[in-house]
Amino acid sequence: MPIGDGPMRRAPRSLALGLAAVALASGVAIASTTTGTASQIRALVAASTKIQKLTPALITELSQISTLETRLAYPGVGMECLTACAFGDLSSKRTIVLYGDSHAMMWLPAVLAAEPKYRVDLFWDPTCPLVAIPGLAFADGTPPSNCAAFRASSVAAIRSIDPKLVLLGERTYQVVTMPGSKPISNATWAKALKTTIRQVKTRTTGVAVVQDIVAFNWNVLLCVAAYPSAIQKRCSSANPNSKAPGHQAAEKTAAVATGAKFVVTIPWFCTSTRCSPVVGSNFVHYDQGHVSVPYARYLAGVFGAAIAPLLR
Repeated sequence: MPIGDGPMRRAPRSLALGLAAVALASGVAIASTTTGTASQIRALVAASTKIQKLTPALITELSQISTLETRLAYPGVGMECLTACAFGDLSSKRTIVLYGDSHAMMWLPAVLAAEPKYRVDLFWDPTCPLVAIPGLAFADGTPPSNCAAFRASSVAAIRSIDPKLVLLGERTYQVVTMPGSKPISNATWAKALKTTIRQVKTRTTGVAVVQDIVAFNWNVLLCVAAYPSAIQKRCSSANPNSKAPGHQAAEKTAAVATGAKFVVTIPWFCTSTRCSPVVGSNFVHYDQGHVSVPYARYLAGVFGAAIAPLLR
């Protein structure tokens, strides 16, 4: 199953309907998600690679795709937000901006849960990483949008908003330059990302780069639905994933060089060697490389703690 960012792939309706019948027969309700502490998350991640089978509750959750995928759980994000899509406390004079592609958008549930008293303005385009690199394209064939126009208009709007904090998120795996699908070096990625950070970082606006997560080689939900009793053998991923390497090192380099915060996320999902499709009672992804809504909310505490110093 190919890895792709846009249009984002979801489990087909036939899968959802079939699993809904199983869930109905089991009579299991989907449990509400609470916020985990740092110690709880560490323990759950450490134990996650021992989870072999889906529980009845997780099978039920597979039938409720709208609770897992950000665009379905938060219809206001639409297919893109080329101008700000507003969430949170719309009357607040304090604003946090989420800016990037779908790897920025996917953190919306965590930000809203972590900082409910802030207005959250989202700028995202599904096929536009934050890096302005000539010839940028996706190895899976996803066509890029008019990214130059999106970046220019977003930066201008963000500077006019003068938010307290800008959170930057982007897909960093299977991004190449054309022609020839040439790999992008970490040095090139870091240089381009530094430019973006400096465009939005001001004396009154802080910036945090949210580390890209490890991508799987397949749609996680489709995989666990096919192999519900062998989810580690069939559906887990190596960390790092050599088949879909990302530019997390370049993200850190750019953040450190510009004085931006670097939010380390991978330990919330993976052990030092392996990433499980399930952590605790949550699916971690809703496809190949996007955080599920319940797990993003579960991470609100640690996410909020990471950005709290920039909101003082």
